[in-house]
Amino acid sequence: WILPKQSRARALIIDDDPDLAETVADVLGFVDEPKIEAYLAHSGAQALERAEQLGDSLELAIVDLRLPDRDGLDLLGDLRRLSPTAEFLIITGDLSIGSAVAAVGARVFAYVLKPFREEELLRVVRHALSQVALRRKTVRLQAELEQSERSHRELVEAIPAFVLALDSQGKILFWNRRLEALTGMSRTEMEGRDGREIVGEGGDRRVSLKGGGHRLVRWKCTELLSAGHGPVTYALGIDVSDEREALRRTLQTERNAAVGALDSRAQAFPPLP
Repeated sequence: WILPKQSRARALIIDDDPDLAETVADVLGFVDEPKIEAYLAHSGAQALERAEQLGDSLELAIVDLRLPDRDGLDLLGDLRRLSPTAEFLIITGDLSIGSAVAAVGARVFAYVLKPFREEELLRVVRHALSQVALRRKTVRLQAELEQSERSHRELVEAIPAFVLALDSQGKILFWNRRLEALTGMSRTEMEGRDGREIVGEGGDRRVSLKGGGHRLVRWKCTELLSAGHGPVTYALGIDVSDEREALRRTLQTERNAAVGALDSRAQAFPPLP
């Protein structure tokens, strides 16, 4: 039974000695989980061509320190750009202090000395692949978190209301597009400012406009716990300025009507002499 292609780890063995490269590939065949699909390259140029084809599907590169067309450590920078989540092992028969220091600077996972023992190579390879798996899981979770945050922001922006969020100190964390359009003040301007005067404890509050004047906004506030900011107060608001003005005019009309009715009654029943 052969594992599906996507369950295999891809490794690139870069060594100018074809026999040694084949030997390393044979040793990697003893790794059971995940199964390793090995690719061979015998020069820096060939390695880059292979790495470009594999892209970020490459999980492990075993690189000879001395290649016919370039230095193995020098090659790592290009390989890392093509496969940013991969781990890199250096294989060499000539370990010096200088090359070891350079390898640390190049973030090499480990050195494998020639002639190597199969058990030691397998141990290092398994450890390297476990690190790659952990790194990729972290990258995937980060991407999912960013997508979730984007979706959350898009959902909040779609709400037909003013939305802002305050941290535990009352500083503005979020200021939606409807608030930008109402006030003329951008999210960049408002984030980090004290927002407690804007929403208070909820209810009807005056919200100042950048060009002068204000609008009356009715806020409803709720507090939720956030992993990144502790307790966060979310406030949803609607513009009730026109509603309040209409109510004022209605009341004024009713008052005028009442006064008119009293005047009419007074005229109909003049005071006794």
